[in-house]
Amino acid sequence: MPNKAMRCFFSVLRAVLCYFSFAFINAFIAWCIRYMYFDKTDERIIHIIAFCAMLFTLPSVVQTFAFYDTKSREKFLSEERKNFAFWKETLLVAHSPEFICETLVFLLLIALLPALPLDLGYSSVTGALFPSQNFSAAQEKLCVLAVMLPLVLASQVFMRTLARKDWFLLALTREKPQSALKSSVFMLVRLAAIMVIYAVGFMTIPLYLGNAPAALMILGAVLPPIFAIMLALWAFSYVSAFRARKKFIRGLQKLCRKKGFALSETEKPYSFIFRMHKGFNFTVTAHGKTYACKFLSGIHKNSPVMFDLFGAGVWLHYFKIRGKEIFKYVHRFEYAFESENTKILIMSPAPKEMFVGENNVRRRADTGERLGEYKVFNEKGFLRSLELDVMEARGRFE
Repeated sequence: MPNKAMRCFFSVLRAVLCYFSFAFINAFIAWCIRYMYFDKTDERIIHIIAFCAMLFTLPSVVQTFAFYDTKSREKFLSEERKNFAFWKETLLVAHSPEFICETLVFLLLIALLPALPLDLGYSSVTGALFPSQNFSAAQEKLCVLAVMLPLVLASQVFMRTLARKDWFLLALTREKPQSALKSSVFMLVRLAAIMVIYAVGFMTIPLYLGNAPAALMILGAVLPPIFAIMLALWAFSYVSAFRARKKFIRGLQKLCRKKGFALSETEKPYSFIFRMHKGFNFTVTAHGKTYACKFLSGIHKNSPVMFDLFGAGVWLHYFKIRGKEIFKYVHRFEYAFESENTKILIMSPAPKEMFVGENNVRRRADTGERLGEYKVFNEKGFLRSLELDVMEARGRFE
């Protein structure tokens, strides 16, 4: 079978599986809501809640299938992008054969196969938006198609773009891709999680609506302590980072006074903790050489940082239970800046682990690691290297 025909076949198959997964999950959630509250609340409220659930379910399922599309991922990563422009990538998605084929198949299935989801799922469209209208079967079908058309198009375009963004960020980590079997298992687990979490979440909405005072009392008792704990953890991380940065600056000033080094004024030394800025923070002249230095902040010490050689990097945030990775969030940043002097990156505070990605291989980075025209140090490594005049050497000076 020719490659184009093979790709078309798998696109159609993936669209069919995506549609029936969405239809099943959507019908299950709507059925749970109706079964639990059929005689306890107004019919329109049930339809509105089921319709809102569908607005969450559709993009979640589409994004799941898009993210685990291994062939599209391999094709995307083979193009070796150095950066990711969201809106430009959105236009590329809208013109891709996979998007066109799978979206058309998805819409065709909505038009031709109403029986499975209509009574419990799509009926929420007319029940929520047109409660007083008595539509015929044909009119109801047209109404469903009119509403679902923009929802499906938007979900397919933007969720595919977000999947590409995830591929791009994960590729920067240089981690070994999951096997096809493992990807399939993770996809099924993710779909099951969508079904259970959305079903439970939206089933509780009528409970709160029916007993608003009690619900508000419960929320008032539970939410403030949770938010207080989250705020305290967030504040502790940033206070610790602020103290580490302040300690480093004092140590640098003390070293420069002792050795007679020329230190410029430090620009925005603490705002760099909260937000990455362009340019560098200060210059220091030591042993006849001038270094332009930029701060990078490792707020969470257990979150490794990964550098590429093109002026960008990613923070790897892991959620683990008993040492096993459950969830991973990747955040990209750019460290490049312009200067005629030697360019230095200072991790302050520094995470426990630093990595460099080069030639599709990830390796551990030491303080003093060279990243093209840059060198990256932790606080102690920078101060010791500057004092001993070994800034050009590679290794640990802690």
